[in-house]
Amino acid sequence: MKLLVCFSALLLGTLQAANLLIDPATGVVRSTRVPANAVVEQQGDKVDFVLTGSCGNFSYSLPLSPESRYLVLRMKMRSTDLVPGKAKWQAGSMAMRFHDKDGKAVGPWPKVFVVSGTTGLQTCERVYPIPENAVTLRLKPANFGQSGKVEFKEVQIEELKQLDQYKRSTAPAVTPAAPEAAVPQAQLTPEQNLLIAPAPGGVPEQGLSGRNCTLQVKNGRLNATIEGNGKARLKIPVSPDWKAVTLSMRWKLTGVQSGKQKWHNARIAMRFYKGNDGVGPWPNVPQGDGTTPWQEFSRRYEIPAGATCLILEPANLGTAGNVEIEDLSLRFDRNL
Repeated sequence: MKLLVCFSALLLGTLQAANLLIDPATGVVRSTRVPANAVVEQQGDKVDFVLTGSCGNFSYSLPLSPESRYLVLRMKMRSTDLVPGKAKWQAGSMAMRFHDKDGKAVGPWPKVFVVSGTTGLQTCERVYPIPENAVTLRLKPANFGQSGKVEFKEVQIEELKQLDQYKRSTAPAVTPAAPEAAVPQAQLTPEQNLLIAPAPGGVPEQGLSGRNCTLQVKNGRLNATIEGNGKARLKIPVSPDWKAVTLSMRWKLTGVQSGKQKWHNARIAMRFYKGNDGVGPWPNVPQGDGTTPWQEFSRRYEIPAGATCLILEPANLGTAGNVEIEDLSLRFDRNL
């Protein structure tokens, strides 16, 4: 058990810590029980956590201001040889839940960041709406896995009164952002990536998030990261004069563990639809498991007759692992 506090010498009366993990009266990280084989270390206005082995979690009860409507979580995280349990939450996780004045949980379970296996240092950032009647956030940096290590670096949690106060420090997806105006299908060109706005249904410049999946637009290219079991869904309208689409990307898998079904793995899931009904055969999509180097992929798909949209999902449907995708693109062709 170890507690380290490293911070600059400041006059206590002048401290204005925006990070909820830091007590504004003292400028020091709030106290809590430190699990065995775990370390908490303060670096200025940020906090690091390291949990080694199946040691459980820290547990903070962070008070919320009545006028606050959103929380912003910013941090970096990685896992090393972390073996997950059977349940999805049994991994490295920044677990959290909002509670009311009586200690009762309020609102849905927040979507949290989860890692397992061995990963690089991942930048994580997300906005959480504060549920009605919530007065505290119970935050639990945790290693719920069977073994291995998880690290949470430079953790900050800040309150917002209004969403327009939010200033992104990284490029992850933020669900509450306003979408860009879509370009009519007739104005799209074959060179345009249908997965990036202003193409209808494409990812906007500020990104998009799904379940444990972040889609980011960087330098005109679409990238994705999936941490554990998760996916994001894109619904791309299909024009009647299109004959085919070409999907291309490069990806790398780390510790992806397959589930019971043959489709419980990492994949770019795809299906053409007319209304609510699937049309044509299931496309032969890129898929895999385990740990792989970077791999290039490109495949052309003929559009079935009558199709009006394509559902495309970057996904890890396995039980654990991480997926990195770069330069994910979808382009149409008016000729077969």
